[in-house]
Amino acid sequence: MVLLKFYDTDFKKVTPYAPMGTRFFDLCDVLQADNLPDVETIAELLYKKYGSDVVYNNY
Repeated sequence: MVLLKFYDTDFKKVTPYAPMGTRFFDLCDVLQADNLPDVETIAELLYKKYGSDVVYNNY
């Protein structure tokens, strides 16, 4: 997916150190969706689901 527009988020890093290695996760799993919607909708759904309390270590 190529992004043509970026959307503001308020996701803050919650771990004390730099991430080690590469982190991958499936947005379909995170959003519990069969297909991904447009990028603006993804940003809205992630904010509604996590707000600013995102914990990246769960993925």
